[in-house]
Amino acid sequence: MSTDILYPLLIGGGCLVIGVMVHLSTRPKPSRADITLPAVAAGSGAGVTSVGDLSIWHRTHESAVLAFVDLVDGGPGGQTLDEVSEALDRAIDDHPAPDMRAELAALRTAGQAMSAALDRDDGETAARHLEIYRDYRHAWLDRLWQFPIDEPRVSVARRRNEDDLDTGGQTRLPRGSNQG
Repeated sequence: MSTDILYPLLIGGGCLVIGVMVHLSTRPKPSRADITLPAVAAGSGAGVTSVGDLSIWHRTHESAVLAFVDLVDGGPGGQTLDEVSEALDRAIDDHPAPDMRAELAALRTAGQAMSAALDRDDGETAARHLEIYRDYRHAWLDRLWQFPIDEPRVSVARRRNEDDLDTGGQTRLPRGSNQG
């Protein structure tokens, strides 16, 4: 290639590289505030959970959540963890709010994982799952208190939860509770 063509191509390529670098370094960077969620169309009702829907859910499924919490907390119960988990699965599926469905599923998963760790005599893993379970249990007992159907039972569970959090007590599943 002759230098008559090579030098102009090198100069043009160099200018192009410098131009691209200047453009990339001076363009405005998007901030977190620039990222927004798409707006929900007015009147569509998407993402909105009505009090009526929650009240119906509480009437139908409060006992399943309380049975799970009672069993995991070592309270009285003639059911196994598998039986109680099936009822809780139905409650999760029927909940009208997606974020609360996810939190309720996390409560169930933490309780089941803690049970499995205790059955394997893995105290370290059980302790990690216990902390997660306590966080979700606290949130859910407060939610159940908003629409209490079985008020005495919810009150007892909340009092047990507060005592457990205050004293740092060890919530523990009974041995073999996940056996069918």
